[in-house]
Amino acid sequence: MSKQNRNGAMRSRALGAGLALAAAVATVIPSDAHAEGYTFKQIARQGDKAPLAQGGHFEYEMTTKALDAKGGVTFEATLTTGGRGLFTARDGQVSTADRGAVEVDGAAKASMNEAMLAALRPGTVMPGGAVLRNAASMVTNAHGQMAFVGDVTPEKSVGKQAGVYLWSEGKVMAIVRPGDALPGGGTVLTASLVPGNLDLNAAGDLAFTVTMRSESNGAYDTGLGLVHDGHLSMLVRSGTEIVDIGRVLRVHSSLMHDYNATGGAKLNAAGDVAFSVVLQDRSVAILVASQSKGSDAGNAVEALPMQLTINANTVLRGGSAVRFALPHSGDMALRLFSVDGRRVATLAQGSMPAGRHEATLDATRIAPGVYFLRLQSGSETVSHKFTLMH
Repeated sequence: MSKQNRNGAMRSRALGAGLALAAAVATVIPSDAHAEGYTFKQIARQGDKAPLAQGGHFEYEMTTKALDAKGGVTFEATLTTGGRGLFTARDGQVSTADRGAVEVDGAAKASMNEAMLAALRPGTVMPGGAVLRNAASMVTNAHGQMAFVGDVTPEKSVGKQAGVYLWSEGKVMAIVRPGDALPGGGTVLTASLVPGNLDLNAAGDLAFTVTMRSESNGAYDTGLGLVHDGHLSMLVRSGTEIVDIGRVLRVHSSLMHDYNATGGAKLNAAGDVAFSVVLQDRSVAILVASQSKGSDAGNAVEALPMQLTINANTVLRGGSAVRFALPHSGDMALRLFSVDGRRVATLAQGSMPAGRHEATLDATRIAPGVYFLRLQSGSETVSHKFTLMH
């Protein structure tokens, strides 16, 4: 095995072990600093002239297809002259691309094994207790990992709520789920079920798009999530101002039918990300984000708003997932109180790192009634009221 392959395998095993440890202590990947540690480069934009062989200009439909090891981006675009074409942008030059020569990560994708396929079966209970309705956008890497978007919409509906999951070393781990707090604020409504909006590279990095519960300009906010070196960040989101490029209006994701003309999230082995966005002036642009040299973005923890959520305001007898976000590392306590102020149970207590976490509320021995969950960290306290029914 070459030195490069050995290093890749070691990083893959380290990521899998780190995520497995996180799952064991009910802690999801911590949330880290984002765009400040990255530089952005515009590759192509709606209105740019297409290569002479095609003629015309790029129209609104621009979708990233691949990002090679040297930063070359392959993308598909419609043209003002009619039809569409496949193009490669490299070193400031755009040329017509060969559809049979698209480099996707510089490494062969692993074939799916039986254990992987079992994780994708409808009816499978996912981390956190949600039931998988359908799996989409499955991607694998050369080290035997698989990422997929899982539709976990409650009851009989489909396509409204989905999360991003990673299969590694025989275990499924949640990256983001509906209701999770996001770095920089906001919560997940759904990850994108649209093919091509999820990618996984040989190092175990993940790129994906999400639709958020918040709204602006009459539409849901959206964002591009990134897992790099085991840390979760939001690379861009609705409202992000990118110097010399413009303000982001939308990133392609599910439930965004008015913006289905653009999409894609593609990684290379170095962790660079190619993606397309709709900017404030309604033009579409293909961008590449690269981590700045010497950046410590992977180590600086972003202050999340403190947040506390439970599956529903009415909880049935049994176990329920309680998700919470801590803005700072340090001592914390998550306790259950009755409506008259009596402490009933302690769900979590002690020193925890900043980021998103999860605890389980076991209500099998608790009488029906109205209760409060109270999360305290430092001088901050948040509460959540719910009704317990048997």
